[in-house]
Order: sequence, then C-alpha cells, then structure tokens
Amino acid sequence: MHVSSAARRLGYVKTDKEDVNALIKMCYWSFVSNLFSYHTDCPQIEKFGWLEVTHLLAPATQYIRDMESLYSKILDDIVDAQEPNGLCPTMAPEIRYMCGPLHDTITWGGAVALLPEILRFYYGSTHTFEKLFTPCVRYMEYLQTKERHGGLIEHGLGDWGRDIAFGNNQANIETAIYYRCLRNIEEMARKLGKTEAEEHFRTWADRIYRVYNEQLLVRDRKLHPYAFYTSQDNPGTHDRNMVAQAFALQFSLVPAEHIADVQRAFLADCADANNRIQAGEIGLKYLWNTLADLDRPDIVLEMARQEEHPSYMRFMRRGETTLNEFWQDACRSKCHDMLGTIYEWFYSAVLGLKPETEAYRTWTVRPPISSEFGHVEGSVECPYGKIAIQYDRSSEDSDVNMKIQVPTSTTGFLLLPQDTSSVEIVRVQGSVKSGKMTERGTRIELKPGHYELAIKP
Repeated sequence: MHVSSAARRLGYVKTDKEDVNALIKMCYWSFVSNLFSYHTDCPQIEKFGWLEVTHLLAPATQYIRDMESLYSKILDDIVDAQEPNGLCPTMAPEIRYMCGPLHDTITWGGAVALLPEILRFYYGSTHTFEKLFTPCVRYMEYLQTKERHGGLIEHGLGDWGRDIAFGNNQANIETAIYYRCLRNIEEMARKLGKTEAEEHFRTWADRIYRVYNEQLLVRDRKLHPYAFYTSQDNPGTHDRNMVAQAFALQFSLVPAEHIADVQRAFLADCADANNRIQAGEIGLKYLWNTLADLDRPDIVLEMARQEEHPSYMRFMRRGETTLNEFWQDACRSKCHDMLGTIYEWFYSAVLGLKPETEAYRTWTVRPPISSEFGHVEGSVECPYGKIAIQYDRSSEDSDVNMKIQVPTSTTGFLLLPQDTSSVEIVRVQGSVKSGKMTERGTRIELKPGHYELAIKP
C-alpha cells in the first residue's frame, strides 16, 4: 500500500540510460511519499510540515502532480502559523515549536511570498494574492529588523544538509531569498493595483540588490582573473564556491557586465571539486539550474554518479529505493525528498520542457543535443492539455528526430543551438502527414498540433 495526496498525476519522463531511469523512479517515489494534506520531507519519522521543500521542489513537482490546491492550502497554513511580530516559522502547520534558526529562517518562512508566484507562473492563478499580501508585508517588515551591513540576511540555516546540520553561505542564500520575496511582493502589489506599495517594494528590492553586490561581489581580480561572489563564512577573507555563484546567477543578482565572469567562476569551482557535489538541499536546486543554463549535462551526470557521497547513485548502489535525508550511508530517514531537486533537471534539461509564460501558454523544448542520451520520451498534462515529446539520436554525429504534441491554446518553441541549425517539420493529423517545411534558427514556433521533426543541429 502507498499513501499520498490525491493531487492528479500529470507527467512522466524516461531515457535510454538504465541508471538514470532508476534515479528518476527513486525521485518520483520520494516526492509522492511526502505529499499529504501538507508537504513533509520525512513521512516515517518527523512528519513535520517543513516549508523549504514546498518552493524548492515545486518546479519539479508541477511536472508530475497538479499542486495548485495543495499549495493554496499550505499558504492558508502559513497564515495561520504566522506570529504577531510577522515571523513565518519554518513549518506549517506548526506541529512542533522549534528554537533558533530551526524556527526562524527565511528559506523556510519565505514560502509565504514564494508560493503565490509559483501558483501564478505554473497555474495562472492569482487568487491568493489579495489574501497573502498583508502577511507577506508583515514578514518582510520582520526580516528588515534582522538586516545586517545595510541589507544582508544571515541568521538562518544557510545551505542546510551540506554536511549533517548547519550549512554555509548564509549571507548569499538568505539575502537572495529575501530579494526574491521582495520582487514577488512588488509584482503582487502591481497585480492588485497597489501603486504606492509597488514602488515601495521596488525601492526596497533595489537596495538589497545594491548591498548584495557591494558586500559579496569581488571585482578586484587579485585572487582570480575574473569577478566572483564570496561568502561571509570567514569574515575578512574571500572564498569562491559553486553555490555562491549559482545563487547570484539564478536570482538575477549579477550585473550584466559580470555574468560571464561569474559563470566562469562557477565552472572553475566545479572543476576544482572534481565535479563532486558541494551543496546541501538549498544550494542543490540552483546548482542544477545553473548547469542546465550552461548546457553541461556531462557535469550533472558525473556529479550524480560519484562512487562516494555526495552521490545519488551511491544511494541506489546501497539498495535504497527512495532518497535519504543527508549525503550519508545508513541515514535515519530513508524517504526524504529534500535532496530531490535533480528531478527538475530531468524534465527541464533532458526532456527539455520548460514553461515560458504562465500556465504554459507559451513553453519551450530544448532537445538534449549535447548529452549522452540517445532516446528520451515523456509527457506533461499542462493546464491546457498534454504536451508530449520524443527525442531520438543514434550517434553524436547524426541528425535528431523528434515528435512533439502541442496542446490547444498554447504555443511551443523549439530551441536549437545555432543560427545555422535547421529543422524539417512535418505536421501529422491521424495517419496523414502534411505541410513539410524547413526552418532555420535558434527559436522555431510550433502552433497547436502533432509534429515530426528532423533536426540538423
């Protein structure tokens, strides 16, 4: 017997690599085993409603389950748990009162301002904005009392799970979450027609952006021949780690003139770590997102396949069928989903499917041309219908064949690597194939229908 939320199942993905399929299956059962009337991260021991997993795993979970109702209910729980001083605690429902950063950490409590935007983007739903606006404002006003150095937040758990307990990079992670929350509330104010509040939160977020770069961006090129982000783990010294670079990149905190440098710093740190995971549960998602943006599936899979921890395949080689709590053998909890953010990568970078505008009105598919995969297939029931994708490539030098289904009222865009890339498009209606045409470029529009594609990358 398996117990889970009744949230409707939406999608699947599979490849031609046996170990990858096993990891996809492991992620799936870890995720659905933690969905009930709230989202826990440990169904057999703690059973607490920890909030960080709600937003960290949402971009993955939305591919496999319809989470709109459950996330809306979780937001009600957060409002109920909010304290008189504005603090949103780390869990909701607040089944057990915790102390210190286990009670007060923005990466957990910030779900109050992160989940409404998740509902808007993935489901086109803004029904929570009016109800959540004041709780969001109260939480930001509470956090403002915790600012240091003009705007940094660094009193929480940092990159929890990097080892066993506290993580690092508090200033980088928690200030980036603070910044994202402020931008989300600015957007909520705009949608609600609250002009003064919109300007207030825009100015506030702009200040945090400025302070983040004044305090954390190293531009002098003395230590490395490029700009990079340091943590404040050891005040007075500069370090360079992959999570600090990934957070700045993924939260749009890097000034345009330094993006290439910070990407270089990120890849340099991956190389210096011999492509081993150097992240806990918080940094992990943004590590995978950055590697996807840089089109480095080779690094992702090398990290996942390491012989020793941190390693996903280490779990499987020991006979585990779901993800464990920490990067270690013989964990207390053997069904934790908090390390499962690689699941998002399998859908967004291997299947190649990403929503571009809210509720998948427009979406993109980027075939995994630079990867080792010869066959990938999957589908997702988006709010407008089924998106189905099949990818086939017999060798690194061969053309790519794809089948794509575009649902009514959406537009898909095929993303190709070069301006010289070409694709032969055949529209399929039942058993009839028609309308063969050839397009060139990096972005090819696909209107609703079924297509067979032959791509020369």
